[in-house]
Amino acid sequence: MPLSTRLFAEKDIEGAHMVTNIDEDVEVEEDAEEVNDVASSDEEQDDRIRLASGEALDTGSVDQFLLKRDARIIAIVGEQESGKTTLICSLYDRFCHDSFSGFSFAGSDTLVGFERRMHYSRWISGRSTPETLRTSASESIQFYHLALADSNCSLCRTDLLLSDRAGESYVAARDNSDALSGLIEVAKADVLVFLRDGGRLVIPNQRAGALYSARQTLRAFLDGGLIGADTAAQVVTTKYDLILSDPDKEHVMGHLQNANAKLYESFGDRLASLTFWDVAARDPKGILEPAWQVDQLLRSWTSARVPPRAPCQPSQLRLINEFDRLLVRTPLNG
Repeated sequence: MPLSTRLFAEKDIEGAHMVTNIDEDVEVEEDAEEVNDVASSDEEQDDRIRLASGEALDTGSVDQFLLKRDARIIAIVGEQESGKTTLICSLYDRFCHDSFSGFSFAGSDTLVGFERRMHYSRWISGRSTPETLRTSASESIQFYHLALADSNCSLCRTDLLLSDRAGESYVAARDNSDALSGLIEVAKADVLVFLRDGGRLVIPNQRAGALYSARQTLRAFLDGGLIGADTAAQVVTTKYDLILSDPDKEHVMGHLQNANAKLYESFGDRLASLTFWDVAARDPKGILEPAWQVDQLLRSWTSARVPPRAPCQPSQLRLINEFDRLLVRTPLNG
């Protein structure tokens, strides 16, 4: 190695100006600049703040989220086309316009995911009537995040994680107990929300099936051990605008009230609470306001009693020899 090159390698910055071979000095200095550029580039990358992708969260992302911030998990359960995604999107849409149900929008880690689901309900989609992109059976479970600030207390923040899974998965789990273990959102839910399709209630030959689905699902979840005495459960009849506009609405409402009474009689004492709700997340005719009565449902999610998380129990020490036993008997000062 030429002396000038060796000096630069050894002295680096301090000896670089003392090199006598001009050609090699220039070449070495250029190499040093490249190294410095790479180093500075690495420093810039280290200084960058990683932002959330904005997409809906998978179970791994939810675990990471809960490590940094507590949140209430709202498991929204229902058969296909019962309105699970539409209900979730109706909340986001209301907060896009103004405060809602006494809360202001305080942020979301899933804004891109919300917008993907909302696209077909936007004017820019070119559709004549608003629709919601349906959750495919091929998609794994997703969670949508909403951070809400109480309008009466700006420092009071509530984070909600709303689950969204294809309805086919719940039907399969209801009919096959082996599939229940895969419904992690139900087992971990702070509030279990079962959606009953109001659109099927106004169709005479589908009414019995729609009413019976809630009973089948709750029984399967209870018998399978997914939910129990600490579960706050809600049965929500969706698309209530179709019931109100049905010529035989009094007859339909009577069936609905009888079904709710029987559900409470059968399962009320096996749950922490069992309540019944009627909502219309989106009325295509515009007779009802957007997210009709969803504000009351949202308020219940933020005020529902959440069971305290069990503290971590220290593992028992294995006392193998006399030194271990001496450690136990020795008092710790300070």
